[in-house]
Amino acid sequence: MKKGKFELFSYFIKDNLIFYRSQNNFEKYIAFSIILIEKIVPIFSKLIHFLNLRLLDSFTYQIQKKSKDLLIICFKDKDKSNILKCFNIIYEKCLNISNINILKDNRLEDFFFNSIINPLEPKLTLEKKSNSLLIKNKEFENKISCFSLDLIPIKEHKKIFIKNLQNIIKNLNQKGLFLFHFRLEKNSIVFNPIFIEILNGDLQKPLFYERINTLFDSQILKTYPLDIKDFGSLIWRLPINENFYYLKEYSELFNKKKNEDCSFKIEEKFIKNNVKFIKINNKMFLIGNQILLLIISNINPIFIKKIIEKYYNKYFLLIVFLKQKEYLNLKKEINDINSLKNLKIMNKEEFEKIDYKFENFNKN
Repeated sequence: MKKGKFELFSYFIKDNLIFYRSQNNFEKYIAFSIILIEKIVPIFSKLIHFLNLRLLDSFTYQIQKKSKDLLIICFKDKDKSNILKCFNIIYEKCLNISNINILKDNRLEDFFFNSIINPLEPKLTLEKKSNSLLIKNKEFENKISCFSLDLIPIKEHKKIFIKNLQNIIKNLNQKGLFLFHFRLEKNSIVFNPIFIEILNGDLQKPLFYERINTLFDSQILKTYPLDIKDFGSLIWRLPINENFYYLKEYSELFNKKKNEDCSFKIEEKFIKNNVKFIKINNKMFLIGNQILLLIISNINPIFIKKIIEKYYNKYFLLIVFLKQKEYLNLKKEINDINSLKNLKIMNKEEFEKIDYKFENFNKN
């Protein structure tokens, strides 16, 4: 199988780098390094700096179901020694960053291929089926589908969008990867976001598609038709379309922001108590895809009525007030709120007494 002038299964590994050499008279190298990370924030700014210095060609941030995510760094040069020099500079600069692991040898090979192909087997057959690719051998069959991400509708959710994606993918029953590919283009950093779904067998409908689009009330995910020629780009985590965004317009996606409500650290408590949730914004959480939790600091009856009208038929609504005064005022402002079966209002103390167990809050 080929990717341009390169053979996908003809490579060699040198410590922390997996190398490919072009199969034509004009010798050229492309190499990849993988960094295992817990959070994108500590290392992201450094990689952007390295891009601007042209020490690397590009890098891809891979959000996956496993506990840690990946950074796949790509180098290109006619001289292999130049790639090694650039990698060594990056390696030295990253040594002082905590909670990262720069992979090497067998682990590098496993993480590079197994995200897309598992088990790794050179004798594969590829078949295009509708908008997807089927990967087959005698023992298994995987179906790969791809979705582009439309980020324009999420501008109001930029601060928590990546966290939402991480929560969603870690709760998926099937295998999938969110990929954000970064590169320098005309002196500006741009990035390309896609989602890759990998299913065993010929399953039809992705479980996440409607969930994400419903959550953001927009067509965030859009099917992108795959071709056999795209397979090499998927293995290398390189773009397969021209859906690029300027990083300067979406920098909040990848930069750490302080929690706006430090007095009520609901997200940290959910994580501590192993509650499956999706953070819609700083005041709204979807719990187990069944309960919509709304955190209220200052009462706004019009806003609350809109939330009830929009979500009451979809979820059990749990409204928690941080201030006792606001909690009592709501009952006065909205007289019929207590008659709604699929809605419960609480003050902060009442909410904390349930010990983050939500079995009793089921939609009727």
